[in-house]
Amino acid sequence: MLGEPLVPRRRAVSDESVFDFAQRRIGREAAKVLVDALVTGIWAGNVEDLSLASAFPKLAAIERDHGGLLRGMVAGGPTRGRLTSFPNGLTELTDALAEAVGPRLRLGARVTKIERLPRGGFRLAVDGGPPREAVAVVLACPAWLASPLLANVDGPLAAAVAGIPAVGVAVLHLGFTREEAAGLRGFGFLVPRGESASVLGVSIPSNLFPGRAPDGHVLATVMLGGARDPSAVEATDQELINHACVGARKVRRNSGGAAVRARDTAPARDSPVRARPRRSIGRGRGAASRAPGLFLAGNSYRGIAINSCLAEAPSIAGGVASFLR
Repeated sequence: MLGEPLVPRRRAVSDESVFDFAQRRIGREAAKVLVDALVTGIWAGNVEDLSLASAFPKLAAIERDHGGLLRGMVAGGPTRGRLTSFPNGLTELTDALAEAVGPRLRLGARVTKIERLPRGGFRLAVDGGPPREAVAVVLACPAWLASPLLANVDGPLAAAVAGIPAVGVAVLHLGFTREEAAGLRGFGFLVPRGESASVLGVSIPSNLFPGRAPDGHVLATVMLGGARDPSAVEATDQELINHACVGARKVRRNSGGAAVRARDTAPARDSPVRARPRRSIGRGRGAASRAPGLFLAGNSYRGIAINSCLAEAPSIAGGVASFLR
């Protein structure tokens, strides 16, 4: 890794995988262990299939602009990420959104079909209720759910959205006594391939934010499955708990004990994967060009984290407002 500044920058303009990029710049062992664990913990995909330009565009830009990673870090100064949340958890965000929308918010109203109206606008078929008409529609659902809804609106766009691969991630929240979790310190840990057949990583929210666990207890959030073990989302709760506890025990000071509480919050298909070759579909505002009033948003297209969704929200809202004007 100290020799990284001596590695010449890549001249080819074609995309490369995150693994190929890391192997080329910092060596195969670091790519297999450090980068694999880091990338899997974020994307849940296969590091050899993930597109560098799509999944980590800043790294591609650093090499392009500065010739290497260490050169880019020196030129740009130290950068540090910070984990953030709300005092009472992420539900504060959805509660605030619900309050802002007020009585217009409809819950449990699953949209099953979207059609374009001859005079402009859209008709939405709603499961268990009358259809609704709208001048503009924002699809903020995952790509695999958006694609069939787009079929009658924009066929080519629906096909492009359907081509975005996704992997399933099971998420479990385990509660331990402080004595049982003596080895669960700090932020948590990420797991490279070869260390676990299913566990991708463990975070310790109670070590990061106040009020996440009762006194004398530890909350551990375990992520399983992804491209490493696609069948994990089909496992029973008890099977997932057993896998999660085995992963957590590996870093605990003692090998006994079990979770005192467990809860499964796994959606079936959760994490979008930026695969090679890069599949590019229009940004939310560009997607409205062939279907005026239609906007795409969410982590399937431009970023996987809540931060990315929050960052794109003003541009989506601005696009809708401009269209309505």
